[in-house]
Amino acid sequence: MLEIPFSTNVILIAAIIAQGIFASVLLLLQRNNSNSNKYLGLLLLTFSLWLLDDFFEAATIYQQDPNYYFLPIYFSFGFGPLIYFYTRSITDVNFKLRKRHLVHFIPVAIQGIGYVFLQCKDYNFRRTFWQEVHLPYTYNLEFIGSLVSLIIYLCLSIIVVKKYQKWINNQFSEISKINLNWLKIILGIISVISFLWIVDTFLRLVQEYYPMHEFSAISMGISILLLAGGSLLQSNLGHAGFEESNSNKISLDKEIEIDKQLLE
Repeated sequence: MLEIPFSTNVILIAAIIAQGIFASVLLLLQRNNSNSNKYLGLLLLTFSLWLLDDFFEAATIYQQDPNYYFLPIYFSFGFGPLIYFYTRSITDVNFKLRKRHLVHFIPVAIQGIGYVFLQCKDYNFRRTFWQEVHLPYTYNLEFIGSLVSLIIYLCLSIIVVKKYQKWINNQFSEISKINLNWLKIILGIISVISFLWIVDTFLRLVQEYYPMHEFSAISMGISILLLAGGSLLQSNLGHAGFEESNSNKISLDKEIEIDKQLLE
């Protein structure tokens, strides 16, 4: 039976994870749910699952039972696409996830299937895989690959926001402006995570330093708290997407031209 020490560190990480999962469930199960809430709910869930690794480490669960290694809790290749499609959905009321968009989630699908496969294997197989494959090769590959993916999709999301901002003038509703501010907050938080992730990568590859709690994980924990609280408030607002504030209806099909090749 596992013995979990109730230290300040363990309790704090557990509380952050619980808050993130609770907020993600609320966002995903809302009756009048929008696609944007679903993407944000999934993002919070993947952040929270990622932070479970730190919880297992702090609570000495890995040391007590090595079978917890390679649990399917790592979906870091999904961070970038979820952020991008959340941005798309909140800035374009007509946006829908189509089959061609699923290609963005192929890396995270491979990542998830890989961990499920390893979890189904016996301990000896996983131990050998850790020593001969994961630790020398795939560990850093996954860590750095997730960072590169996050930065690429963050840049694409910023481009979408800049295009959206051009259309928000006095003719548009206050809700659209609030949504734009909320988007900027989210992308700002993700930018901080990306920067600290780069710091972690530098420490790993150059300094060969592996801190007990990585800077990216700490920032992700703080981000979960900010996004969880803000997302629940934001979900009560109207949907963005070039809403008009006056009675003169403008044909969006004619007036708003979005560069499809850039955003698809």
